Amino acid sequence: MSKIRKRLLSAALAVILAVGLTRPAIAANDGAETTDTTTQSAPVTSGDNEAAPAADLVDPQTVQIKVYRNGDTSQVHYTEKFQMEKGAEVPPLIEDYYSSRYGFEVDGWFNDGGWNNYVAGKNATELETVTVNGWTNLYCMVTDYNNVVVYGVTNGDKDNAETLYEGKTLYGTNLVEYLNANAGVAERPGYTLDKWYNWDWFGGKIGDDKLVTGWTNVYVTYTANKYTLSFNANGGTVDPESKEVTYDEACPPPPRLAPPLPTGRIALATSIRRTPHIRLPATRS
Repeated sequence: MSKIRKRLLSAALAVILAVGLTRPAIAANDGAETTDTTTQSAPVTSGDNEAAPAADLVDPQTVQIKVYRNGDTSQVHYTEKFQMEKGAEVPPLIEDYYSSRYGFEVDGWFNDGGWNNYVAGKNATELETVTVNGWTNLYCMVTDYNNVVVYGVTNGDKDNAETLYEGKTLYGTNLVEYLNANAGVAERPGYTLDKWYNWDWFGGKIGDDKLVTGWTNVYVTYTANKYTLSFNANGGTVDPESKEVTYDEACPPPPRLAPPLPTGRIALATSIRRTPHIRLPATRS
């Protein structure tokens, strides 16, 4: 028996105090790189989790919960049936039925009519509490948060890419719009910045219509600009006379060659230093 049935059956003859739909705080990102955005089990059919016998209830009524996620109204992600006393109030608590690794938001709880309007794209009234007067269906739509990571690749060196941004956004968000508004990737002097690219299909540009549907890795490129340096020998000659370099490339100037000597008669100034005469002492034989 699930913890939900135990809680409800133990309070079968009491009226549950009405509380609003609780929206849990967003779960902290665990940093694991994965495309799986939830921790719950695979979707189940409406035939699973049938209502338990209600021997302790005077007038038991069936309550059926159906949880959908990420805008998909065609497939139930989780369903459960249980029984409550007629006249009791159900406070829908989504954390009893759903969890997500990176957090989620609740679009709302709905009864049959409200759910039909929601599916049809019409205004639908959200429920805070429901009084059980017979078989009661409750529907909920949740939207997961997904991680978005942006890397910077300089001159095509993917192995030494640096992390520029980490964030999260809801499933179905336009990726390029989200990145432009939140990523804040800076320009670099002497480099050309180009964005946005798909990290998992390296070299593939991300289209403007791309939506976030799971953990998303993106990168931008920084390509060093090239410049031509010309050397002025100031009357002499240099080899080479110019060189192509990047912004941060070390480039010492080439050695300067002496200018050629002029042709014709050249007068050279010389000086002569006289060596003084030294008398040696006489020696006797």
